[in-house]
Amino acid sequence: MSKLKQIMTGALGSVLLFATPAAVLAETTTTTDSGTPTDTTQTDTTKPPTAEEAARKAAELKKRLEENKAKLKTKVDEAAKKRIIAKCKPAQNIVKGAETSANAISTNRGKAYAKISERVQALIDKLKTAGIDTTELEAAHLTAKTKAETLSASMKAYEQTLADLRGMDCVTDPTGFAATLETARAQRETIKTQANDLRTYISTTLKAAIQKVKAALEAQKPESTDTTTGGGTQ
Repeated sequence: MSKLKQIMTGALGSVLLFATPAAVLAETTTTTDSGTPTDTTQTDTTKPPTAEEAARKAAELKKRLEENKAKLKTKVDEAAKKRIIAKCKPAQNIVKGAETSANAISTNRGKAYAKISERVQALIDKLKTAGIDTTELEAAHLTAKTKAETLSASMKAYEQTLADLRGMDCVTDPTGFAATLETARAQRETIKTQANDLRTYISTTLKAAIQKVKAALEAQKPESTDTTTGGGTQ
């Protein structure tokens, strides 16, 4: 098999892998190369923040909470505040698990797309060397890359919101907790939409562009000639 054909096969294989929901998008745990689930909990060895850093982070958190409250669609009355105060601390422990899962999903999805992008770019480079037009494939690759970057940014924002939910003082600011929870839910729906959009684009448009240049490559191969004589074997 030629090097170009190997790259072509690898690119198509990566596209099909990413198009399978169970491969990446439904990933909920980090795994080793052998497929064995690994514990994503790590010992925190970072130094405690300085007073200046702590003040900066507190100010940034306050700003995000105010932004969330400004977008809050559901009014939080006094009865609702009391319910939140009674239940929010246990809920924050649950958020920790969601935060860990979101981070694992984001990491695995990023690795999967990086592998696709690397193989498609290698394919483009080889096709150019072979004199095949890659305009359509490059455009599809760029669009997929843009969609992946948008999804990655949405995941990072979601992870930050989960971190805010876990770390905020929900007892003194129940409205902020409710608003941040509503923001997290909206972000999760956005991520689902963007992930499905990227998966569909890769498995249809990008895959079709790869198959098109594959056909062009096959068409360049010289036709085999019949070297047998009309009389056949003697």
